[in-house]
Amino acid sequence: MKAPNTVTIARLGSHKTVIMAASELKKYLNLMDPLALVDVRIYDKFDASIPNLLWVGIDDELDKNLKPVEDKSLDDAICIEVTDFCGFITGANERAVLIAVYRFLKELGVRWLCPGKIGEVIPEKILDKCQIHINEVPSMRHRTICIEGAIGYEHTYDLIDWMTKMGMNGYLFQFFVPDFFFRRWYLHERNNEVMEPIPFTREDGLCIHKKLIEDVTDRSLIHHAVGHGWTAEPFGLDASGWDYVDDDTVPGDIREMLAMTNGKRQLFGGAPSNTQACYSNPKAIEKIAKSVADHCESHPDIDYIHVWLADMRNNFCECENCRDIRPTDLYIKMLNRVDEELTSRNIDTKIVMISYNDVSWAPQFEKLNNPDRFSLMFAPITRRFDSSYADVDLDNLPEEEWPFELNRLVMPRENTPVVRLMKGWDNFKVYDRSVFDYHFWSTTFISDIGGFKIADVMSRDIKTYKKLGLDGLISCQVQRCSFPTNVPMQVMADTLWNENVSFDTVVDDYLRDAFGKEYKTVRNYLETLSKLTAYWVKNEEPDVIVNDELREKNEKGIEIIKEHREVFAKILEDSDFENDVQKMFWKILIKHLDLAEVTLKLQVRKFSGESPEERLDATDAVANAYREAEPELHRFIDVWRQLLTLGFATPIEDAH
Repeated sequence: MKAPNTVTIARLGSHKTVIMAASELKKYLNLMDPLALVDVRIYDKFDASIPNLLWVGIDDELDKNLKPVEDKSLDDAICIEVTDFCGFITGANERAVLIAVYRFLKELGVRWLCPGKIGEVIPEKILDKCQIHINEVPSMRHRTICIEGAIGYEHTYDLIDWMTKMGMNGYLFQFFVPDFFFRRWYLHERNNEVMEPIPFTREDGLCIHKKLIEDVTDRSLIHHAVGHGWTAEPFGLDASGWDYVDDDTVPGDIREMLAMTNGKRQLFGGAPSNTQACYSNPKAIEKIAKSVADHCESHPDIDYIHVWLADMRNNFCECENCRDIRPTDLYIKMLNRVDEELTSRNIDTKIVMISYNDVSWAPQFEKLNNPDRFSLMFAPITRRFDSSYADVDLDNLPEEEWPFELNRLVMPRENTPVVRLMKGWDNFKVYDRSVFDYHFWSTTFISDIGGFKIADVMSRDIKTYKKLGLDGLISCQVQRCSFPTNVPMQVMADTLWNENVSFDTVVDDYLRDAFGKEYKTVRNYLETLSKLTAYWVKNEEPDVIVNDELREKNEKGIEIIKEHREVFAKILEDSDFENDVQKMFWKILIKHLDLAEVTLKLQVRKFSGESPEERLDATDAVANAYREAEPELHRFIDVWRQLLTLGFATPIEDAH
């Protein structure tokens, strides 16, 4: 009888993320070859003279093999030199070591086709021969996902776990405690009668947030935090979300620090997080600066503290000390004071400043005193996703920027003026730059049924980042967007790692793994439906639309769905799938036929010129189909977000 194969993992040191890396490597190798003997030993230092070891971790000698990077704490260079399960796996930092281990396992055939164990494919493999030699630096520094949508702990954990396996490196928790997002899921908001609400309190949100921070820091992911809430929490106002409070409860000493609009200092729409402060008021600036420093001091695990302003536009202060100064200049002055306060306390947390809404325009006069502390993040929330930044002619941008008029702004939606605003910051001295974008928030299943349009835009956007002076993406997105496939998120992760990767290669490799030999049939089906879906949910669109071209496309989409029903059913019944994950994805695709058909029928009614009232039965049919599917599909699609989209698209009281 042949002796069992032996793999000896030599773990370097006791950093928790390297411990995780070695543990994950051992776990998956054992699952691939249950008869193998996989051992873990601990060493303080790399020693090339010891034979037959697979070294995992960081060491000065191994470091010499890495490609040079600007900042080892942020830039995730990896190096894998393994022959027959001997050699080394290392990285520029502990997070990169874990990423490198997952990359090694991927080269051995392990796949994570969607978040959660349900998407995990582990091949049977004898651990004897392998030749894996990889030495890479990711194209983009910032490969980050931001919390959004309606989510439970498990959904969020699964995404954090998946994104690390895909080589992404950062996670952003919005607000001081993001219980707002958990509440949506556990209480099943937006009237989803199919799912029973689960009691949920602020304390529950604190506990979940604390555990998720552990999940992030265990992986040494870059921890981004807060963003929204600095116009509320420092003033003792509710900063837990976008909730409304009674304006009459605001104390007088706080009211004097709120922005004056239309001659009054009051909450904007009743929501503290949407209300600007009076940024010429020294008391307001001091409160914000000390609050930021206090938070960083009590949360040393935060790597990037996001200091954003109010989450609504056209409500900057109009008092005599503010109204003649561009909002961005006031913002920069405030950020300089925040930096001073952090410096005085010896806190080195980086600050993310945001170019967003009223502060999308570069400052006219102010500069940062300590630009190395800052990261500049563009957030083009009004952009459309039916085209890419790659479609913008950078050599022929408009000479004039999009017009700025205090509290009378109409933000651009097309990408050319959006990019022109970004380029207005070219001479502003902050060199760490990213974009906070909304591909998987603004674009829902309703507006891209196949998922291919947004995947294509994502790919082409990322390939344009370097030309725009951007070093990555913070993706503001629902955490559950793998329906009917994870193609869009796979494209995001792979292209952020390697901007030169072929879109077709990513898509075909993924679909082959997820669907087996019939993957080309799946691609043709989904890609065709994406082309036939209208980008139809727009804030400024009229209630009644007659568009024969779009109606005919939707009708064609319904025919495509009918043609594929029998084809897909036969494949599901007759195919000998390679694994259970492939069978799962084919079952999901069958469910996709139903949801896609009812959605396209609504679009046909819409573009036939029916009013929201006339097509209410079709809207209800779509909403109810999503609700009924949620127990089965909750890991793959955020039904709360789909219902929110329907609500925006059906502005009548009876819509539900």
